[in-house]
Amino acid sequence: MKFVLLVLVLSVFSYNKGFSQNWSEVIKNDTLTITVKEIHHQDVTNGMDHQRWVFKYENHTPFPIRVVFNRELVYNGKPYLQDETFSVEIPANGVVEYDQSHNKDKTYYIFKSDNNNWIKDSLDTFKIINLNIK
Repeated sequence: MKFVLLVLVLSVFSYNKGFSQNWSEVIKNDTLTITVKEIHHQDVTNGMDHQRWVFKYENHTPFPIRVVFNRELVYNGKPYLQDETFSVEIPANGVVEYDQSHNKDKTYYIFKSDNNNWIKDSLDTFKIINLNIK
């Protein structure tokens, strides 16, 4: 039992440690702010040790909104247009952001780099394109 408690405490500590960096604005207007920060994402079970850019979406209106967009990524100098069209529902005057429940949903993160160096590509930059607020 003590071992399970120790593992749980260490998991919470390491999870929170990854969220220490400040948020940076990507888009800001009267309706919406999108911010991003870099985190260290580890999944020991699957052998993953990555850096990710994670997103926070803030609605500045008294009405729920739906934000639809695409992203253009540049890895090692080569541009990629992500195939997905991303969509996020944000409640009135609300905030929706990356957390453990979204750790597999690319609406909330972009792979930046592999700390094990198994994946050689590394994100140079990204751009949110085709932004539509409904």
